[in-house]
Amino acid sequence: MSKSEDREVFEIYAVKYAHNANRTRNGNMLYMDEHDVPMPLDYFVWVITNDSMHVLSRDATPF
Repeated sequence: MSKSEDREVFEIYAVKYAHNANRTRNGNMLYMDEHDVPMPLDYFVWVITNDSMHVLSRDATPF
């Protein structure tokens, strides 16, 4: 393992930009499930950054 002074430090930001309360489990999963219950989705944009690098990602997370 490298020394701590050799490690890069990153800042991580998660910005929630939408919420869909009308989703169900069957709408969120690949395989049908007999327990088709509400399963809302939250949508995020993720930014991971430091002085030399910037990474942007987005996802939908069921909560």
